[in-house]
Amino acid sequence: MTAYRSDPARTTCAGWVPVGPVWVSLPLEDDGPDPRPTYARMGYRAALQVAKRLGGRLPTRREMAAIADAGLVLSPVALPDAELCHVHGVSVRDEAMKQHLREVHMQSLEWMLHHDAQVAKQLLAWNPERQPLMGCGKQWIRGEGVHQLPPGGTAWLMGWPHKAGVGWAWTQTGLDAESGARGFHDDLYADYSSIVIVVRDTAPELEDRPTPVPSTSPAPMTQTDGERALERALGELGQREVAGPRANPRISEYLAGCVRHGAPLGLVSDEIAWCAAFAGWCEQGQGHAWRAAVAELVADAVAAGTWREVGYQAKCGDLPIWKRAGGDPRHGGPGHVGRLEVEADADTVFTSIEGNHDNQVARVKHSTHEPDLVGWIARA
Repeated sequence: MTAYRSDPARTTCAGWVPVGPVWVSLPLEDDGPDPRPTYARMGYRAALQVAKRLGGRLPTRREMAAIADAGLVLSPVALPDAELCHVHGVSVRDEAMKQHLREVHMQSLEWMLHHDAQVAKQLLAWNPERQPLMGCGKQWIRGEGVHQLPPGGTAWLMGWPHKAGVGWAWTQTGLDAESGARGFHDDLYADYSSIVIVVRDTAPELEDRPTPVPSTSPAPMTQTDGERALERALGELGQREVAGPRANPRISEYLAGCVRHGAPLGLVSDEIAWCAAFAGWCEQGQGHAWRAAVAELVADAVAAGTWREVGYQAKCGDLPIWKRAGGDPRHGGPGHVGRLEVEADADTVFTSIEGNHDNQVARVKHSTHEPDLVGWIARA
């Protein structure tokens, strides 16, 4: 598989955002000929060259934490996802084959295009005027103090941010940027998730700065409860169960608010079904009680008049409800719940964000003709 690299001379910056004492670029974009990814992919050596051309440098690890607080940093798009596994004829549960696919395709244009398409879907409910996009992958970084650059021929990479409890925690891949320890990436390597941002210690030229929004601009459209919940759900993509007796603290957080008969259930284990709990966490108690069982969600919706039968024209943020394990949640049995992200097309295919799908928060395609789909909960 041929490795794709953006042309450094055709890499562009769409704007700059002030973050404390520095100015930070939006993720650099690929302005080369089609087909091309949205975001530029290049190795560490080329990233240094582009940063210099833009009058800046690569960020430090400490600066990355401040950058994450300044705008939207998307949850990881980890590949291969279910769609790519289907394309390559691999089971999503076959970790050995998935690792083989990564070794073959990590640096391919195909996976970069797919990654950026999934990022675009996460941005459907995003308002760039209120929250700039500050990250959608891994970042090339420089070190602190005297260790500003890695040893010759190597690279320093800051891994994806991930939510752990409250706030952000950062992982680092293959090196120590402060001690100068050698990493496993060379300075030519780039893959589908390695994105470039640049920091300037002085203000950019006026034409490169974001255009302020005039005070006379119309107010943004008001989001529905369902759309707000969808936005939260998109930020959790990739959260998955932890093998063994330990639990992913984020999934425990989804479960912590579940109530029955007005009292907390005290659930913490990610070994129990948690799709309904995830739906409740995304809504934070708005619209319906925070439930542990899909059957309870359905009963609440019937009582509130928000239950909709199959055939309803669902909208983004609504909840599709399915049978599960031979049971029917309309009659107190087990079920599964998602949240509509992309409305049904002419072929009746829709996309849902679901907790506890293959033990993780995942984006899943469905048909409105699936026999296990029993209805919807409207979340206007």
